[in-house]
Amino acid sequence: SKLYIAMKNADADLYIYRGSARRATYVYALTELLNSHWVYNAANDINFTTQPSELPYPLKMLFRSAVSNADEVIVQTEKQSNVLYENYGRLGTVIPSGYHRAEEILPHKNGEYFLWVGRIEPEQKRPHLFLRLAENFPSEKFILIGTPQDKGYNNQIESSSKKLDNVCYLGRVEPDDIHSYYKNAKA
Repeated sequence: SKLYIAMKNADADLYIYRGSARRATYVYALTELLNSHWVYNAANDINFTTQPSELPYPLKMLFRSAVSNADEVIVQTEKQSNVLYENYGRLGTVIPSGYHRAEEILPHKNGEYFLWVGRIEPEQKRPHLFLRLAENFPSEKFILIGTPQDKGYNNQIESSSKKLDNVCYLGRVEPDDIHSYYKNAKA
């Protein structure tokens, strides 16, 4: 596979994967073949709950091994750490998301718009649902910010947002500039 070739060519001492349980099993199996170190970084709560339970039995067992044998498991919250411990008997290292709470946030009733920030991808983040919400509330202002993941889907989102007078699609916004958008949002 292309992933195996890329990992073999990289010849890294350590491989880190962040994301779904299914893909984590593949990366873990390849690190075992390459005799490399492995770190799993959970992207959200479902990486330890829903996703593993939906895997076919062999992958479910492989995911359990991946988590058990990881040199480290990184989680974003204490809740994820607790779920990890309850389901897999090990503690994770909590590294919170890089965005801190704003010191001053307008009360929601004083906010200017509804804000959506995330990857522009159809399966997990689903910004098309945000646009549907905007379509149903034409008197409200909506701002959509995100990094495109798939050019075709991004073009659909961009095209759909242009048809709505109450939506502003900004694409990717630099992390240093994002705070002002959160600060002035209703939700």
